[in-house]
Amino acid sequence: MVIKKSDGLGLSFYGGRFFYKFMWHKYKAKKTEVSGEAFPSKLEGAVYSLLLLRKKAGEISEIKRQGAVTLTPSISWKVDFECVRPDGTSFFCEAKGIETEGYSLKKRLWKDFGKTTLEIWKGSYQKPFLHETLSA
Repeated sequence: MVIKKSDGLGLSFYGGRFFYKFMWHKYKAKKTEVSGEAFPSKLEGAVYSLLLLRKKAGEISEIKRQGAVTLTPSISWKVDFECVRPDGTSFFCEAKGIETEGYSLKKRLWKDFGKTTLEIWKGSYQKPFLHETLSA
């Protein structure tokens, strides 16, 4: 049994005793905080900072986190950000550090079943860049 804590330590029970064990993210992502919001990776926090700048410039009117999109009846994708433009249309943004098999499948499905535009951001937290834009 492992009990996760927010500071990266986990309390494990083994052989009738409790002990602390350091836990880290599977892909070595480091948690970060931007404008009072906590993010699971520095890249996601950096993309959020860029979206806040776009909001300040008037390009975006609202930013929602962890927007769920149903691609097929059995496959849904929890995209990092859902952004709403001033005219009411929306688009999604995904900060992607490491591409997994599940991501590749969902990206292919987005081209056929996605309901709007998807911006895919890559790079490091110091220099995120818009890698690809997928249209529905």
